[in-house]
Amino acid sequence: AFYGLVEHAREDGRAVLFTSHQLGDAERLADRFAVLVGGCLVASLTASELKDRLSERGVMRLRLASRPEELLSAVRAHAPAASWAGEMPRGRDQELVVPGPAALRPRVLDAVRALGVEVRGLTADEGRLDVLYRELVGEAEARSGHEEVTP
Repeated sequence: AFYGLVEHAREDGRAVLFTSHQLGDAERLADRFAVLVGGCLVASLTASELKDRLSERGVMRLRLASRPEELLSAVRAHAPAASWAGEMPRGRDQELVVPGPAALRPRVLDAVRALGVEVRGLTADEGRLDVLYRELVGEAEARSGHEEVTP
């Protein structure tokens, strides 16, 4: 019923302001996203901007048949350091965890395949809305010079 109400209002050219921590709801219904912290607007993003910010914070996990010693250096060499969103690929045992934008994933897979390593499993997750929210809160705190901004 709520979705229908919002969609009907949009068709009529009306604006609807709603709050949600559910990314699915926000993606389905929202054209713009406003992030409020302590009653202050700390970010205003279009749907495309939100998608880009979340994509940059995604992660790919590979389960591998083997893990050659040179795996991490090969993966890092295949994708320039400027592409990584802060965190570098890491791994243990037969797992490789690659944080960063979705655009890096094909290059990482190319590097793994170039070593002849069999990929036995792959999962990819986009960034989470709650993590982005905490980052935006941190940015707001840094700008305001306060220790804490209360949402």
